[in-house]
Amino acid sequence: MSGIIPIGPGQAGRPPGASKVNTSTTPFELTPGTKVPVEKTAPPLTPQKAAPSPPLPATPSIARQLKREDLITVLLTLGRSPTPQSIALITALIEHGLEASQQNATLVESIVNQKRQPNALESAVISVSKGLGESLKSVDLITQFMTNKNQFNQLSHGFDGLVSSLRLAMNLNQGVLPPDLMSGLLGVLSDLDDQMKRYRTLGKDLPSRAMLLDDLKATSGFLAGVRSLLSQASPSVLDSFAGVQQGVKDLLESVVGHAVMSEYDAQRPIDGPYYYVQIPHPMGANYPPIEWLIQQDHQKENRFNPDKTRMILSFETPELGGITIVMDIQDRQVSMAVHSNSPDVRRDAMMWVADLRNQLKAHDYELIGVKTSAQRVDLNALLVPKINLDRLSRIDTEV
Repeated sequence: MSGIIPIGPGQAGRPPGASKVNTSTTPFELTPGTKVPVEKTAPPLTPQKAAPSPPLPATPSIARQLKREDLITVLLTLGRSPTPQSIALITALIEHGLEASQQNATLVESIVNQKRQPNALESAVISVSKGLGESLKSVDLITQFMTNKNQFNQLSHGFDGLVSSLRLAMNLNQGVLPPDLMSGLLGVLSDLDDQMKRYRTLGKDLPSRAMLLDDLKATSGFLAGVRSLLSQASPSVLDSFAGVQQGVKDLLESVVGHAVMSEYDAQRPIDGPYYYVQIPHPMGANYPPIEWLIQQDHQKENRFNPDKTRMILSFETPELGGITIVMDIQDRQVSMAVHSNSPDVRRDAMMWVADLRNQLKAHDYELIGVKTSAQRVDLNALLVPKINLDRLSRIDTEV
């Protein structure tokens, strides 16, 4: 047992030779004047500020033009094969400001597969960008507008001829309809033709788009009911009636198409957007229509802010050529730009300034500036804004 030191009471853990610690807890008293030594404590430590870290090197970023390889990368990320059709689809989405996502790609692809017609891809992407979802009808109307913008002008000028042809056929085939129904039919068509004439001649009290749509819908439904009573009518009556019926249908679709082009997605507001109105050219069906665009404000309930907006009027005449007038309104102050490739028009426009200023002043508006330009205004680019991919940069960042 050598080397083992016995530990007795009070010696636990005490090495040999160590004095016994007085553990008495008996209190002691201080007499007056007694100084008690006070243990000095170290001053509190103040935290030392860490030396500033050296700045991290700037993350290298390179802005470069978007390439075809970038589109292929997007497709592969979405799990899609980089076929020409897929590349065209992704390109169209990006051009129209839509996210190149699986959801958008699948939606547009579904519409295109159902339509299977030229321009279906662009029309489908435009429809989705305007917040119209998978509406196939809107795709048809957009395609119709983009391929034949002059349709409404041609239809409105030709409608009176259709009504005159039906009236003549009815008069030559008395008894095909009861007299009261015959009178009602011709009266409805005459009222609609009067509306078209007011549009064609820029007459007073032009009906609003909503009113015209209501009248066209009502007339279309009325004609469908009358057609069921003409099963025994002569071929001339049936042909003339079918012409009027188709004319009303085409007019209705054309006006609805204008309404579709005025739509926008409130969740992704764009610069503009513009409310589109088309007026038949007073000089005939062979001239392009008069187009009127009014900037909309998506924050306003009625879409328009009269104190801050832009209005664009575009028309063409044989003598003057194409003219586009752009008016910007800000707090009842108006600035105007006249666009024409004719030097005569640009010169004459400056001669109208005094009269225009007086006319605006009469309505409590102030003309603050007029300028002219030979640059053409692309109205389609305002209705359907697109991103120029040649100017689109991709930023590569090395992490």
